[in-house]
Amino acid sequence: MKKVRMLMILLICILPLTACIQEILLFTGESDYWSIRYEVNKSEVCGKSSGAIKYIGNEPVPESIKFSIDNLEGDVSLEPEGVFSLPFGCSNVSKESEIEAIIEWNGKTETIALELN
Repeated sequence: MKKVRMLMILLICILPLTACIQEILLFTGESDYWSIRYEVNKSEVCGKSSGAIKYIGNEPVPESIKFSIDNLEGDVSLEPEGVFSLPFGCSNVSKESEIEAIIEWNGKTETIALELN
């Protein structure tokens, strides 16, 4: 009987800890013009997503871009260094997900496959 109680107490203490374990998925991709980092902190309902898009081309930094990554999209201005920090979002991606980023700027369009790291 004491062993059962001890086991129950141990389970009650451990179960909340296992529910808090989160998995971080990092997807990256690069082209001649762009470097992209997309991170999803997985949780039970929705993974908190964040990341950045960086211009790495040889031409002058574009003033603005149109982008689409997972369920985030928008028309945005780049910082003078050519960086845009993605807003926090909600994502349901998994390790098996195939993610593409689409970037449009100055009449050009690129689709960049993001790979899990």
